[in-house]
Amino acid sequence: MSGPAVTVVLPTFRRPDALARALSSIAAQDDPGFEWELLVVDNDDGPGAGSVVHALSTTIPASVTLLREPKRGAAYARNTGIEAAKGDVVAFVDDDVSVASGWLRALTRAILDGRSEGAGGAVVLDPAVALPHWVSRDWRGCLSEYSRGDAEKELPAGDFVLTASAAFRTDLLRQTGGFDPVLGPAQRVPIFFNEDVDLCRRFWGVGGRIRYIPEAAVTHEVPPSRLRPGYFVKRTYAQGRSDWLLDRETNARRPLGGAKGILIHLERLLSDRAKEGPWHADVAMGAALSVVHTAGFLREAAVNRARAIREARR
Repeated sequence: MSGPAVTVVLPTFRRPDALARALSSIAAQDDPGFEWELLVVDNDDGPGAGSVVHALSTTIPASVTLLREPKRGAAYARNTGIEAAKGDVVAFVDDDVSVASGWLRALTRAILDGRSEGAGGAVVLDPAVALPHWVSRDWRGCLSEYSRGDAEKELPAGDFVLTASAAFRTDLLRQTGGFDPVLGPAQRVPIFFNEDVDLCRRFWGVGGRIRYIPEAAVTHEVPPSRLRPGYFVKRTYAQGRSDWLLDRETNARRPLGGAKGILIHLERLLSDRAKEGPWHADVAMGAALSVVHTAGFLREAAVNRARAIREARR
């Protein structure tokens, strides 16, 4: 008897209520026309996720397995799912999103029919949440918004999709080595990002193509705690550090650790903003966040430069 065509991997950490909403949306999937399985990877040692999975597993039209990954971090949890996957395709979803009824079929269709080896959908913010007036569209990525337009398309090499709604052919995915634990959300300070970008780069490197599928959209929750300036500052600072780490091998070889390039970019960006005339709240906030992002990048460059000097002196 053949196994499932698709394995859905859902990592979770201490969000039982959000997990319940995510699983309820997955349970409402239309029949995708193939066998599939769901692996919920709990990144915590508490009972919260287990009780939610136990309560809802019978409502999901697929085999449901609860796995545990003791090493804290979304990268470790997703890699555990990749290792355990039985499907020819691995699809990823997060515990703080809700999927539409045709999500799984739309996300995996291009891979299963051979038009692509990878795919990703849009991530839209919960429309019931009113965003503060100082949040411009340019900075909604801090809340995990993602789009590449309204039309299905093959993405150019170097582009990426978010693992809130992404799928990859299993054999090629395993060739990439999985997600980099240095990047991605984890229960640590500081928190880093870019694990999606890094994985997609390596997926391109092993010969995979990636299609953008707008119909495979998911709706991302936006908790009130993320609608404060302080969250955007912390998130953007961490993004700056993450951007240095994403290209850490290249940056480490550059004069000043890549700092010159990021400062030139900041100067041009602020000059462009100044030409826009009187600054409204969203423009002013965007300029401030650009400075914060640069500070994060420079901080990581300095930390790694100091580490390299110490190691050279040993």
